[in-house]
Amino acid sequence: MTTSRVRVPLRRSSPHRIEVFLGPTNSGKTHQALAYLALRGSGIYAAPLRMLAFESYERLCAKLGTDLVGLVTGEEHINEHAPVVCCTAEMAPIRSNLLVLDEVQWAQDPDRGYAWTRLLAGAEVEELYVTGEVGAAPLVKAVLGEDVPITYLDRLCPLRVGHKVKLSTIPQSSVVVAFSRKAVLHLAGMLRDKGRNVSVLYGALPPEVRRAQIEKFVAGENDVVVATDVIGHGINLPVDQVIFAETDKFDGTKRRNLEPWETSQIGGRAGRYGLSDKGIVSWLGGITGFAPSEEVIRAIESPSKQVDNQAAYRLVKWGFVAPALEDLQVTKPTELVQALVEWANLAREELAGVKWARVSSVEPFIAKLQILRKIKVGKKSVLSLLSLDDAWKLIHAPCDPDERADAAILSKLALALVGRITNFTVFVNRNPRGAVAARLETWARELVMLRWATLTFEGRLDITHEAVSRQLDTVTDALNAALARAVENGVARCISCGKVCAPWFPKCDSCHASRQHRHYDQ
Repeated sequence: MTTSRVRVPLRRSSPHRIEVFLGPTNSGKTHQALAYLALRGSGIYAAPLRMLAFESYERLCAKLGTDLVGLVTGEEHINEHAPVVCCTAEMAPIRSNLLVLDEVQWAQDPDRGYAWTRLLAGAEVEELYVTGEVGAAPLVKAVLGEDVPITYLDRLCPLRVGHKVKLSTIPQSSVVVAFSRKAVLHLAGMLRDKGRNVSVLYGALPPEVRRAQIEKFVAGENDVVVATDVIGHGINLPVDQVIFAETDKFDGTKRRNLEPWETSQIGGRAGRYGLSDKGIVSWLGGITGFAPSEEVIRAIESPSKQVDNQAAYRLVKWGFVAPALEDLQVTKPTELVQALVEWANLAREELAGVKWARVSSVEPFIAKLQILRKIKVGKKSVLSLLSLDDAWKLIHAPCDPDERADAAILSKLALALVGRITNFTVFVNRNPRGAVAARLETWARELVMLRWATLTFEGRLDITHEAVSRQLDTVTDALNAALARAVENGVARCISCGKVCAPWFPKCDSCHASRQHRHYDQ
């Protein structure tokens, strides 16, 4: 194995035209970008989420016709050779005549930011159209040049802070925000008990289920959405008011208050131009176990940062950089762990002088490699039997190595690729009726990963993309029905007295305190 090399994404020639439009949520950035892409009739749109790519695909199809527009994500390829293609950022080609790079501030995301950095700094295009938060200006200038022209946009519908809202007075066309599955189902159940029709959205739901829940709200079948912060990532809904039931969340390390930019991003879903003429952000009161902070909400009224005389909630100054396979200079997959560690150490040294670049963590890749290393075929590790290209693709699979179901599918895929037959048809021949929502969510995760695999390793598995998609549709229908049951039974009640209690504790405060007193009285 030779020494790894570190490369900052760098284009060979400058685009003939660069347009940068920065502004808050609901300022028309993406609308303008898609209008220009439709006018040009050829190019790439790169989005942060599959749902946003799909939404833009549908909008462009309505303008240009389905023959001229394609969609490419990790799990879906539709008319991929069309003149106009909507992609997730990871799937966007590095070369095109026109690139619309949406939500450029995602370059600072530690997990996926490298996909935006690759395109912002390295895409070989004739025209580059960049959109994002106001605070992304420092990164854009550092990469594209201090003199790059930036157009700053204002919200099309003003966003204002309202007042505390009670559960019984939540108006129609509202989104209630909490930060866990338990909290979402609990609040949705309480609203249902008051006669409300509720859609629910949280991270464990596959995109197809989220879309179905959204469609019910847009069609007026449901009048309230209860959601986690997935609602803040580019989903456009006819929402008048966003109501925070919680203003703190667990970020993977600790529980903390929302940053003003997060509150603004989520709250900014209210008052979407053309869908709602209101834009109110408020907080929920009077619910046991929930204590949202008015101070956290009101922080959106006073952005603390400034760039080019524009107010911003945060400054995005760098993008993350990750290695390409050729950077690692390896010949065998068993060399990847050492090469990734070496690359990361070398990158931290060599990029120390590049102010706008940061080194992505290679730990998620290494965690997947360790899973593959532990799987044995006879006395050999399955990792040693994989081709280098297959191993590299597997460690970029859309899965969490810490999730047991994800790790199991990753292992089965590796075994199938080295000729140890794995019967994936069992995943598409089971009847999902009657399964509980949590089991169906896991099943959907497995199917989403298998659908990715059928495209990534086309023709090499015993299932097809179409078969997996059909089963995912079946599971989606079952999960929507199971969600209705989960909401119906979602209200958490004390196991001692039966009163409503916080969804993360088995007992209400009174019963818990009573038990403690009895313990100390003995």
